[in-house]
Amino acid sequence: YFLAIEDHFWISSVELKPGMLNDAGTKVAVALALSALVYYVGSKNTTKPAASSSKGPRKLSLVQGQGSGFGPKDSVTVRVPATTANMGPGFDCIGMAVDIWNELTVERADAFSLTNEGEGSDVLPTDETNLVVVGLKAAFNAAGQDLPLLRIHCRNRIPFARGLGSSSAGIVAGIIAGLVIAGHELSVLGKEELLQLIDRADAVFNIGRSAILVNALRNGNYNELRHATQDKLHQPQRGAEQYPHLFPLVDAALEAGAHACFLSGAGPTVLAICSGKSGDIFTQVAAERDETKVADAMREAAASVGVQGCVFITNPEHRGAHIVRVSPKISDHLVARYEGDITDL
Repeated sequence: YFLAIEDHFWISSVELKPGMLNDAGTKVAVALALSALVYYVGSKNTTKPAASSSKGPRKLSLVQGQGSGFGPKDSVTVRVPATTANMGPGFDCIGMAVDIWNELTVERADAFSLTNEGEGSDVLPTDETNLVVVGLKAAFNAAGQDLPLLRIHCRNRIPFARGLGSSSAGIVAGIIAGLVIAGHELSVLGKEELLQLIDRADAVFNIGRSAILVNALRNGNYNELRHATQDKLHQPQRGAEQYPHLFPLVDAALEAGAHACFLSGAGPTVLAICSGKSGDIFTQVAAERDETKVADAMREAAASVGVQGCVFITNPEHRGAHIVRVSPKISDHLVARYEGDITDL
């Protein structure tokens, strides 16, 4: 479960069950949580040998706004999850998605419009400075096309400006929606740069903890998470200069039974990992679970430093950004046999 307190910061707690991470990290993905990659199959290579004569001819429409296929589309709806980055020592390289979603719908229109619903709707811009539009522009620029007139609606459920990836979710949603509307395939290359000088001993400390963290999550060794999520590169600095609530909450969560507790992203979210006994959570009795005990302890610690807020509960999420609806459809077929020809799909 994931509990969060807002206003001045967020408190969080994630519930993990034994074994839920053992299938290649499906529930807690050790991955770059702030990026998404979408592939679209390109147009058929005209130099490719003709398909076997035993197959009848099939038509694939790539006309803008008509039929199915991989060409330009009239509308698309995209969902992008909230993310928690760093998870203690994994500065800018370890994170996970959580089951809180933003949904973006983009349609071709006769005039530009942008509306916001939900989190941040009273402060988010409704013009081209909105990060969704930034993502859309990037996608159309990559496709070599001008940004068309679009009707854009943002349904935001990710808490705004709380270290849960709302900004990156807007950009990612815009990029994916733009690629679909433009009908463009994009290959993504990423590059990370070290922007600050750090002490070698601190770097070694974090590298070691990151390795322990990945192994603990992969094998379900939750008892190791307390030490695996320790950090020396960003949390001490942020706790001292920005978030005096950070370490009181970490200490309170661990004392109450959390496996781990750390700053989510750049904060002010504080996230704690908890677990119950094996089996479905709905079959467990209260004595087998400790997330409410941890949440109450974190609330009390927050009150002791003069901070208030509200609580959210959710789960780790193995899905990333994905397309919910698109018109015209990419494929008219529920099942298709692929034999090496794009027209099979």
